[in-house]
Amino acid sequence: MWPELDELKQKLDVQGTDWDDHLERLLSAAIAQVQIDVGEPVDTPDDSLAHAALTLAVSLGSTEGEPDVSAAARLPKYQRLLKGHRVRFGIA
Repeated sequence: MWPELDELKQKLDVQGTDWDDHLERLLSAAIAQVQIDVGEPVDTPDDSLAHAALTLAVSLGSTEGEPDVSAAARLPKYQRLLKGHRVRFGIA
């Protein structure tokens, strides 16, 4: 099961509902990035993929200024969580 808004709010220590729309977009972007990085749509993620999405969303939500998904996706912890899940690989 993909992470929910409440999980992200707890990790970011956000109270109230003022930021819900913004955080929902961050969480959706993180889930979409995980699916892009895996190389296929994932309806039911395992714990690693779900945690990767949450890690990415937390990283995006805790940075100042405009979130940078590509920079956050290079985080070592995020990359470790994706290990063994990639269906296709980019060529550099």
